[in-house]
Amino acid sequence: MKNWQVILQSNLFLVLIICLLILRLGLAFNSNNKSIYQNNETNFEGEILSYKFNGDNLTLTIKKKEKLVVYYKIKSEKEKEELEEKIGYKTYIKIMGNLKLPKENTIPNTFNYKKYLYYQHIYYTCEANNIEIKKNPSFLYQLKNKMVKKLKKMNKKEYFLAFLIGDTSYLDTEILRKNGISHLFAVSGMHFSFLVVILKKCFKKNNWIHQSILILFQLFYAFLCNFTPSVLRVLILYFIKLPNTYWKLSNKKMLFFCFSILLMYNPFFIMNIGFQYSFMISFCLSFLTIEKNKILKTSFIAFLCSLPISAIHFFEINILSIFFNILLIPAVTFIIYPITFLSLIFPLVRPIYESIITIFEQINNCFVLFSFGRIIIPKVSLIFWIIYYGLLFLFLQKERKRYLLFLIVFIFIMKLIPKIDSASTVYFLDVGQGDATLFISPYQKEIMLIDTGGIHTFQKEDWQKKKNTSTKSTELVTFFHSLGLTKIHNLIISHGDIDHGGNAKDILASIKVDNICLNQNEDTFIEKEIRKMYPEKIKENIESREYQIKNYSQKEEKDENDASLILRIKTKGVSFLMMADASKKVEEKINVEKSDILKIGHHGSNTSSSYSFLKKVNPKYAIISVGENNKYNHPSKETINSLNNLNIHYFETRKSGTIIVKIKKELQILTVL
Repeated sequence: MKNWQVILQSNLFLVLIICLLILRLGLAFNSNNKSIYQNNETNFEGEILSYKFNGDNLTLTIKKKEKLVVYYKIKSEKEKEELEEKIGYKTYIKIMGNLKLPKENTIPNTFNYKKYLYYQHIYYTCEANNIEIKKNPSFLYQLKNKMVKKLKKMNKKEYFLAFLIGDTSYLDTEILRKNGISHLFAVSGMHFSFLVVILKKCFKKNNWIHQSILILFQLFYAFLCNFTPSVLRVLILYFIKLPNTYWKLSNKKMLFFCFSILLMYNPFFIMNIGFQYSFMISFCLSFLTIEKNKILKTSFIAFLCSLPISAIHFFEINILSIFFNILLIPAVTFIIYPITFLSLIFPLVRPIYESIITIFEQINNCFVLFSFGRIIIPKVSLIFWIIYYGLLFLFLQKERKRYLLFLIVFIFIMKLIPKIDSASTVYFLDVGQGDATLFISPYQKEIMLIDTGGIHTFQKEDWQKKKNTSTKSTELVTFFHSLGLTKIHNLIISHGDIDHGGNAKDILASIKVDNICLNQNEDTFIEKEIRKMYPEKIKENIESREYQIKNYSQKEEKDENDASLILRIKTKGVSFLMMADASKKVEEKINVEKSDILKIGHHGSNTSSSYSFLKKVNPKYAIISVGENNKYNHPSKETINSLNNLNIHYFETRKSGTIIVKIKKELQILTVL
């Protein structure tokens, strides 16, 4: 033991570990890992690692050759009930379907699903046509499946699953994230400590038998929680602490060794948000001597540590989370979690538990209304966050207030970075089969959003309805925040079709908008809702200080598409003609000027963009906002042929993703894909 103590305490050993870590991470992130599946394979089988039912959709992760994410559309309520009964962890399943490459984000700075899967060693997804259960899992997994299925049948199942086994997939995590308390639902040391204390109370003596039982119990509980990174951290720390009476390692060193072991095992853990929060907060708090009267300080330090992680992933922080955590951490630790555990064992306790959870939800819904505490932090270079952590560690070590002041000033400098950009930028956003175009003037003096995109939804039975799904409007708001946008000066809905204004209400609820401009045709359902909810924001005319705008709209047209707002917008000498869904009939009526960039009408349909009109506008570039595999077969061959015959270079959002036009000294066009 003494030899180990000398080695582990050695600075040379620490340097060696750091060098090995850098080498391991470097090799992992620079290796070009490839799938062993062939693109034309259609038959797959393997054990289920995870699964989720969401309405009439079933998502599975299976593994045999390698991990594969499978999507299956459930055909009937009866089939769903049968699948819910049969499917479980490690159930062996056979699948017929088609492989697909995971999609990358087509809107900048938003969630990249392809990378997310890659970091889990998943390279393909599969659209399943048929699934067949082949055999049941081992006894241990059968036991786990029974426990999980029991939790899923309970009222408030999302809280049972989250608190007891760390499954947050059924929670509305958006509200929790905005309040800065989503970490309360990650299985952590609190959960293990609570259960270990109960077990120890059952033991009369602390001998090796009891110690072995404790170890086996913690391993079994980690198994129930799927050995997530945050659970593994607690488990490994426990095993490091067992011989630490001989090693005499500091908390920082134990945490470092735990960190190193996990990354040696899987370097991609470093990209896991839970892993980042868990280790960064634990490391920062290891600098503190926690006292009873220092709860506020602890919460404040935890907030400062987690701030960059929240800002990098979500571009938003909530200062009030410092106080929310002071109130809710004790409530969860000493009331909610213990009662969750008790109500699992004693059914009589469940009505009390459900009432407490209802109160907890109401408190959260009240907290989310305090929007003044939320601060938008735009995307910045990683070097800024390295400097931030440097200042933070100086503050933690020396506890001098000037370093805290530097941190606050540094955050506000980051907020100002987008406002020193002298370029005029236009984003033709990929919102699928719809339109959304964002104009940002130099120094962000004026922000104008033309259309919001949106998708048609169809009436479904209760069993088919999805819950807690991410929407395109959420993605758009995340993108706006990544640019540091806190306000849209002009929201223009060209006309009331869903694919042009369907996301408007969600955006209006999430970001401040000064003025809303609608077309002059009879209001659709969407436009009626907007007028009813925001009557004071509705403007008849578009007012702009930064853009020269000409409106070619035909107010007398009764057809919703033909009554679209047709706008020619000029900025820094470059002109954009936005045709919305106007038809060839309208194109013949309007006397438009030549324009540099044309947003093609009606997603490239053959009802718009006549050869003569394209020749008249004579743009340098054309943009077609269109969805992949859309049922209308947009853009039409006729439109594409006209563009090619006139040598007009065009971009399609379905192929290029979001198309970015930057105008500084010269015009530059960038694409996301």
